[in-house]
Amino acid sequence: MNNGDDRWGEEEGEGSFAGPPGDDEEEEGEAEDGEGEGEDEEEEEEGEEEASATDETADATEDSDDEEEEEEEEEDADSDEAESDADGDSEGESEDEDVFVSRDAFAGAEDEDFEEDAGDWSDDDYRENAQAFFGEHENFGERAHDRYLAEGYAFSENNDRFVQHLSRYAPAAAQSVKFYERDGRITPRGFVRADVLELLLSLFPNIDTSELDVTIPRPQTNVAPASLPAELANVDPHDSVDLRKFCSPIGDQGQTSRCGAFAYTHAVEMSHRILGRETQLACSYTMLLTQRRQGDAKDYRWAYKGGNGTQGTWEPGDELAQRGTCRHDLWPNDKPAPHGSEADLERDAAEFRLRGKAMDIQVEDVKKVLSAGSPVWFYMNTGEKFSDVGRDGIYDAAESPSGDHGCHAMLMVGYVGNYYIVKNSWGDDWGDKGYCYIPKKVLLDADPGFVAIVLETPAGNASSARAPAAPASVTCPYCHTTTAASARCPSCGAPR
Repeated sequence: MNNGDDRWGEEEGEGSFAGPPGDDEEEEGEAEDGEGEGEDEEEEEEGEEEASATDETADATEDSDDEEEEEEEEEDADSDEAESDADGDSEGESEDEDVFVSRDAFAGAEDEDFEEDAGDWSDDDYRENAQAFFGEHENFGERAHDRYLAEGYAFSENNDRFVQHLSRYAPAAAQSVKFYERDGRITPRGFVRADVLELLLSLFPNIDTSELDVTIPRPQTNVAPASLPAELANVDPHDSVDLRKFCSPIGDQGQTSRCGAFAYTHAVEMSHRILGRETQLACSYTMLLTQRRQGDAKDYRWAYKGGNGTQGTWEPGDELAQRGTCRHDLWPNDKPAPHGSEADLERDAAEFRLRGKAMDIQVEDVKKVLSAGSPVWFYMNTGEKFSDVGRDGIYDAAESPSGDHGCHAMLMVGYVGNYYIVKNSWGDDWGDKGYCYIPKKVLLDADPGFVAIVLETPAGNASSARAPAAPASVTCPYCHTTTAASARCPSCGAPR
């Protein structure tokens, strides 16, 4: 615009200049001088008018140029803003590399290690697959026996005699239990069905059975798997998925039948942790709601013990989406009864609903759901080798679980190759810090059932997640007063 201003200024000067009169014009008469003066005045007026018109034209042109420049600047700004928004959207939709791990990150793995087992993989293929993905684990190749020895146990010299006696009454339990000694006490390690635990106590009244884990009878279900919605059906599975960064701490169900309730509660906790809301929830309250939905509820202690276990369907998940489950402070997972009243539990649970929906799915859909950033609740038959999972977390592929050893529910939170990453509820000293890796071959042979927990805000894209609004009022888990939400209870001062 500056060059244009100079150009218009030069034309304006040339067009308005009249110039002084010459010497020969001075010899003319006064009348002529008068006429000349009059003509000069008219010419000056005309010149001024022309100059004024030129100025107005220049101003109008300059204004037009300014407007055009402003419009161009606005368009550029809009374009930059649009590009910025696009970049922002792209960043918001970017995938979490800790969750969706490319095959390039696995230095010891080849492309064939990521190929799907179509039912033709051998046990040796799985061992090689495990070596490729877990070979760098500090405890790779270790079995449960090695862990017990590291904890100070010694294999009991009377193990064979104990096992033989147990096999007369519970043959399957005799396969999943071994007897150790420490500090002068006999301690069986492994797992048994909940109904066999009482038998074991009666057979061996002087032994310490506190370290045994518990499985449940197989759940009854007649629900056919549903078809995935289009947004999940069209998902292209990733090379690897690992949702553990959004998992709550490992739980310990103790010697109860609450495995299904623990797995469902862990899914609810994940749905909130993705949004930055970390809290520990009450698995026994989840069990209570499940029993009421199933129609086999009795009392608080029955819920704490787990009763007959959890139905292997979407219904417990639907109950959690509608009602939620209360905080662990109101009903600790190791206590047979809650601290608060039923009304306290219900009010608190409403703040911690499952942020998603549950649906029964087929095994072919599992990797799609996991690749969409949602966990999968599942149950499976357990086998002898499940009792031998070591600190590397690897379940031996050379087994077809019969169900004689009971059934167990857990939460699936990822996969790598043909191994599924599973969160258990037998404490963080079991397996790989509470997790295990189950081969697809074993899973298919274990007569499993799957429930997708389709989250409203899936894992792996947490940058776009928004934390839920804080509740208007909160019930204190210590003094049980309900007051406005705050960091500490105004009545008793307890943190919440």
